[in-house]
Amino acid sequence: ARLARAHGAEPGQALRQVVHDLRGPLTYLVGYAELLAGQPQPPEVVQQMAQEMLRAAEQLTTLLDALAHRPPR
Repeated sequence: ARLARAHGAEPGQALRQVVHDLRGPLTYLVGYAELLAGQPQPPEVVQQMAQEMLRAAEQLTTLLDALAHRPPR
């Protein structure tokens, strides 16, 4: 939804919104990867982290798909 609103915004603001929307899922991915790389975790924690990482990756894919299918101006 934010991405759709960003398409109607001025170019600088639209870019800031897209960067913001991409940064959230990336933060999850980096944070969980650092935790997993740092020390052993119980299997149930690893599974939960993997699910969160998949959700973040799906969010990124959705955002990138929306950008790629943006109609030309």
